[in-house]
Formats: sequence, C-alpha cells, structure tokens
Amino acid sequence: MFPSAQRLAFVGAFFRRETNVRCEKQSRPMRLRGWGSASPRERSAILKMSASLHLSRQVLNHFLRNQQITAPTQLFLALYTSNPTSEDTGVEITGGSYARMPITFTAPSADTGINVVSNAAEIRFPVATDDWGTISHFGVRDAATGGNLFAFAAVPIPKLIEEGDEAKFIQNALTISLE
Repeated sequence: MFPSAQRLAFVGAFFRRETNVRCEKQSRPMRLRGWGSASPRERSAILKMSASLHLSRQVLNHFLRNQQITAPTQLFLALYTSNPTSEDTGVEITGGSYARMPITFTAPSADTGINVVSNAAEIRFPVATDDWGTISHFGVRDAATGGNLFAFAAVPIPKLIEEGDEAKFIQNALTISLE
C-alpha cells in the first residue's frame, strides 16, 4: 500500500529562543539518541511519513490509469498542533508570524539499496511573535497557503513554540524514501 510504503527519516531540528535582553541565543536541540551513524534504512524504520489521500490518488491515477498529473512548482513545509491525517484535517499553526516555508529536495540517490531524497537546504521558520502551541506534526504541501497536503509525519518529540522561538530543520534533516 503506497501510504505506508513512504517513509521519513528525521535526523534533527532545533528551536532557538531569543530573549528581549542582550544575551546569547540558547540552542535547544531536538534529536533522537543514536541517529548519528544510522543509515537511512535504519532511520526510516523509526519514523514513517504517510502520504495523503491526495498524493496517493495522484500516483495511482498516473501510474495505473495513465492519467497525466501536474507536478507542483514549489513545495512547502507546514507545522501542525494535531495530526493532519491523510484527509488533511489537522490544525496548522496560524498567527504569530507563522508562515509555511519553501522546501526543495535533493535528487534521489541510492543508499543501501533504497532511493532517498532529503531537504537540500536548511529550513528556517520565522521567529514566533506569539505562542504557536505544541508542534506535534509537520507536512509537505504544494502551496504557501491552502493547496494540497502531500505527506505528513509526527515530530519525534512534540515541542511547545513560545514567543521568541524559531523552528529550524537543518540541511538533510528530512529524508524521504519509497520502498
């Protein structure tokens, strides 16, 4: 089944709080133990990224029914306070300077017999100007607002984003493979 075949390896992200007083920024890493040397296959077994109904319908229609699909011109990373589900019913962050951020992926490369892509550059969300709530999920969408959800996953450790925090995904932190 396509949705369960798509997997994500989450290498790491961190949130930074900037205070109103002059002091150094504090980094608060959000990493999973033991992932430093894990292969994409090992990481993908830990955290799965599910395909949305929209994406699975597009893939099935294209490959099994010979229907043409239009590739999105840009993809965006979105943050959620609840599970977006395959039906795109989750609660996305709003307000507090939140905006979906553009994401580009590397060309597929084979790693231990599995083709993988990962985010080609660091992804930085705007500094929160108000509390965003607890980030529990993220998703890949095809528009800066509205649009379609393509894939989604839970963050390994839900994180409260308060005013002054910044969400950041380092380069190659999001790795997707089809098996």
